[in-house]
Amino acid sequence: MAREPVGEKEMRLGLLIRRLRIEKRLPQHEFAALAGIDRSYQGRIERGEASISIEKLDLLAQKLGLKGWELLKRLEENGH
Repeated sequence: MAREPVGEKEMRLGLLIRRLRIEKRLPQHEFAALAGIDRSYQGRIERGEASISIEKLDLLAQKLGLKGWELLKRLEENGH
């Protein structure tokens, strides 16, 4: 059964994380392994199907070379 997006912000955050991951040339499974999360959960995050905690946001941002607040700032500035 297909999951519905959690919300607009989660969708935009997931797309931003996906874009930054791809810019770093990291396949989804490798990025998920670096972050210590399951690849299917990473996919749900990127599709906006999962709402994530602040701790998880900080972890994913760190693996992208950012701080959590920087990731959120990009989200708001770029409308992504």
